[in-house]
Amino acid sequence: SSLDVRLGQRVTEVEHGPSGVTLQIAGAEPVQADYAIVSVPLGVLQAGSITFSPAMDTIVATALAELGVGQLFKVSLKFNSGWWTPTQAQQFFGRAITGPNRRMFNYFLNGQQVLGQYVLCTFAAGEAAAPAGG
Repeated sequence: SSLDVRLGQRVTEVEHGPSGVTLQIAGAEPVQADYAIVSVPLGVLQAGSITFSPAMDTIVATALAELGVGQLFKVSLKFNSGWWTPTQAQQFFGRAITGPNRRMFNYFLNGQQVLGQYVLCTFAAGEAAAPAGG
């Protein structure tokens, strides 16, 4: 059996029932299938951009409404040598920061074991992400 994966299409409605799933696609013919996996950003679900029929269970809709998203600014640094660690076993390290910048670049991930290159990744999260991103 083949899997029909469609990317970059805006789904406006998901109808499901005993005979399967019908997806209404903006500017295209509806798609019918036995099953569908809907993978969209939280903000799309919260905005009600997709109608579900029947509607989502109340507990799911409530949980989605109460979830939040935040900002994350990522920086990856590539080096010629791994000066920061004597072994590949150390995958992350950090530094303790207090004050307003406590979420700005306070830990580093060692990408050497996974990427096979000397790469450090660090992050600024939450309120610290906006000024870090410029």
